Amino acid sequence: MILLLDNSVGKDPLSFIDDIIRAFKKYNIPFLCVNKIQAIPKITGIVISGSSRVLSKEGPPDFNVHYLKIKVPVYGICFGCQLLGTMYGGKITHHPYVCGDYVTKPMMTKYHYCFSDHIQLPKCAIASIVVKGKKIDTGFVFDKHVFGTIYHPEYYEETDDMFLHFYHFCKSFKDKN
Repeated sequence: MILLLDNSVGKDPLSFIDDIIRAFKKYNIPFLCVNKIQAIPKITGIVISGSSRVLSKEGPPDFNVHYLKIKVPVYGICFGCQLLGTMYGGKITHHPYVCGDYVTKPMMTKYHYCFSDHIQLPKCAIASIVVKGKKIDTGFVFDKHVFGTIYHPEYYEETDDMFLHFYHFCKSFKDKN
């Protein structure tokens, strides 16, 4: 089961939580969505949603820090990636709010991004994210089981299979550890 950390603030358009849940259901990924500290069943991975929260001003939500102590694979999206970056030694500063669609070239793959902070990443591995044979973004590997992307794979159906790949990784990680 994947633990989905919902960082939405009210009707937060930047969490895309409904789109993440849609993708989980589409791929039959068992999940539990939480936005506070509560008893949880055994989980195999954690996905940290995006948010309109400003990490440089508000700090991380308590429930995120609480659950990130569990030693399972973690995938942070946008805000979640920034949060992971700071937990691994990155520095965050406030940045003017930017939101939009970006089209990569030459593959012409479109993805959505929003941010209001700038992160100076810690030392981490940088990997190309390839979906259906197309490089669409850069991912960050903070630890052997901790990953992040600034873009939102749940925003478009052609990239939401990132969650399926993460789920399979979580299952194989559990089997090896």
